Amino acid sequence: MSKRIQMFNDEISATTYLSSIERDSSSVQYLVLRIKDLSSLILKMMFFLIFVYLFTAQTLSAKPAQSREIKITGKYLSVPVAKPKQYKGWGNLIEIEVEGLKVHSFTLGMTSKLEDIWLWGSLDMSEYVGKTAIIRNVTGHPDNMAALPLFETSDKIKTFIPLYSEKGRPQFHLSQKIGWNNDPNGMVYADGLYHVSWQSNPVGLNWGNMYWGHAVSKDLVHWEERPHMIRIGAKDLKGKPVDKVHPSMVIGQAFSGGACVDHNNTLGKQVDSTKTIIAMITDTKGGDPTKDEGGAGQLVGESLAYSTDSGLTYSLLKEANPLISHHGRDPKPFWYEPGQHWCLVTYRQCKNPKLGKMAFYISKDLKNWTFTSFSDQVFHECPEFVELPVDGNPHNKKWILFDATPSYQIGSFDGKKFTSEFTGVRRGIGGNLKAAQCFSNAPNGRAIMMVWARFKPADPKAPFNQGFTLPLEISLRTSKDGVRSYANPVDELKVLRDKKILTIEDKALLLGENTLTFDKSAKLIELEMTLDYPLGRKPSAIYLQVGQNKIHCDLTNNKFHGAKGRYAALSSHDKEDGKLDLRIFIDSATLETFAENGAVYFIHNRNDQGAALNDIKIHVEDGEMGVESLNVYELKSISDR
Repeated sequence: MSKRIQMFNDEISATTYLSSIERDSSSVQYLVLRIKDLSSLILKMMFFLIFVYLFTAQTLSAKPAQSREIKITGKYLSVPVAKPKQYKGWGNLIEIEVEGLKVHSFTLGMTSKLEDIWLWGSLDMSEYVGKTAIIRNVTGHPDNMAALPLFETSDKIKTFIPLYSEKGRPQFHLSQKIGWNNDPNGMVYADGLYHVSWQSNPVGLNWGNMYWGHAVSKDLVHWEERPHMIRIGAKDLKGKPVDKVHPSMVIGQAFSGGACVDHNNTLGKQVDSTKTIIAMITDTKGGDPTKDEGGAGQLVGESLAYSTDSGLTYSLLKEANPLISHHGRDPKPFWYEPGQHWCLVTYRQCKNPKLGKMAFYISKDLKNWTFTSFSDQVFHECPEFVELPVDGNPHNKKWILFDATPSYQIGSFDGKKFTSEFTGVRRGIGGNLKAAQCFSNAPNGRAIMMVWARFKPADPKAPFNQGFTLPLEISLRTSKDGVRSYANPVDELKVLRDKKILTIEDKALLLGENTLTFDKSAKLIELEMTLDYPLGRKPSAIYLQVGQNKIHCDLTNNKFHGAKGRYAALSSHDKEDGKLDLRIFIDSATLETFAENGAVYFIHNRNDQGAALNDIKIHVEDGEMGVESLNVYELKSISDR
């Protein structure tokens, strides 16, 4: 029994042993299989990781480059500007560097899609021809830089349509070729040339990137556009000034200012016999908080730049800037001969951003300025201040202070303080304009003014936006209500007259509408007319229909305007002579009217830009009126393109 039990136990042990061997063998096989599976998984993971790495690398390499080197082979660098909302984010801060020097800085919206390009911006790179420039994204969405390959260098300005063929392009007014403009700046006559600068965005059709544009003329009629006079962006992303920048580059934006000839070499920069030209600019980031002179709004610095090559190039006076730190803008310097010192009038802003006072300063060296007084009247920015003879009498002169609107006061100035002869302000210039400035140092003491003309060309492909008025000659005359400012077109504009397309003398006009038909249709026109009241029965009002625009003449109240309901009427104070004098200039985009010998001047946008005219209609509401004389001239374009 015990043997059987023992054998049975032995059988069980053997079976168990064999079973354990089989089980262990299966486990080994399982383990081997698991190892194989794991190895396969590891290999697959390795392949997957390699794939991810390669895919990621490829994806990263597909992202657009954020900088590009480009050999400058032509005068201009064409910049692709996107339509609004066709780029990511707020746009990109772009810098252009040549040989370690920052030469341009601007904010730009870009796209790589040709169909989304709104404008080909243009930067003058003529001083870098033959050199290599680096175009770099400083901040902004990297995807926008897909447009980087579209930057192009050439000797021609790139546009969608030929320059000066655009609907709405002025044909006998100054207009910048590319980009947005507003206030005229830095207006000065030097070495036989009239220089005008302006607030300019060279890479956009909206306000922004406030460079100073620049053009010159020998005759106030034909203009040659030059490279930008003042550039922007001499700072890092924290707003700190940087050193390796173009000498004409301000720290922030270059807001308005004026220019003068330094006849006495006060600044000490004169080279040989060429007189230095000085310009004062509002640098929006140039203010020094430790020297804040007050005001409301943004702290800015009034800075000085100078030219020793007749206005061809300018350099900032970095060792002295900012000359003044305050909450204002728009410095206009001038030499005060009786006191043998420099003066400056600038705008000081109040809490209301559209209101402030004009602040006067004096200096002996153009570097150190002392505040002397405020105007007693509240004004709105962009001061202009000139001394003029009354009725041409050099022994009877008065000062006239304009603001941006441009409203004015007339009075006296002792070199430190302006004293107005009347309370309030007057205005004889109006319409769709702003920010008047005169050429300093103009020959024969003339006050020749130009103003920002606020219009948009009708052509959606036009590469520019806004423009300027004709040059206006400002004078002081004794009117029926005392001394007043008058504005007339400069005589130089008569060279534009081509064929006379209508002449009328001593013709009675009927009540209602009178159509005066030209000998031929014309797009560019000057009308010069004198209307009289032959029987002494003066009409209460008349209006002139010029294409799709009306010029309203309220003869009872001596008020005039060219866009009824949109702009305030202007009052004439000219002495009554029993006649109505009108002179009208019609360009492709604007209509300018000089009424009552220049007592009133206004500019308005044409409602039918670029259209040819066949006639003018005069509507007489009551009374009796006749044409004493009327001459209509077809005008020539100043463009030779």
